[in-house]
Amino acid sequence: RRFFPAAEKPLPAAALRALAEETQKTVGDVITPGGGKFAGCGGAFSVARAIFAARARKGFAEISPLLAVADLHALRDELAALPLVERTRIPGLPENRADILPAALTVLLAVAEAGQANGFVHSRRNLRYGLAADLLWGSP
Repeated sequence: RRFFPAAEKPLPAAALRALAEETQKTVGDVITPGGGKFAGCGGAFSVARAIFAARARKGFAEISPLLAVADLHALRDELAALPLVERTRIPGLPENRADILPAALTVLLAVAEAGQANGFVHSRRNLRYGLAADLLWGSP
């Protein structure tokens, strides 16, 4: 809310950059750049995957758990450019998440940038499961 006090309007690029910079300052000492993929779980990953599934006219489980940074970036930019009322009409995006998803994606993208990651392996269980699944079976 500090960065986007008027979430009902399109989100300004300057505010998105400020949130990304604040996130990178916060995680900069914790994340070691190394590229590759990160494991991710939680609402922003689940909602992004649900949006991608709806757009592909597939079920959630039919969509790859690998969420590319480029795809998340495009989704964030698309959502941030819309007023809240239009975001609530996006298939797969729950109305109660439409206000926060662009900010959540901005944080995830800043984390990915800090770690030089090219994507996230989404786990509906937990981070350890996501890491183990990627190590054992790889990402589709």
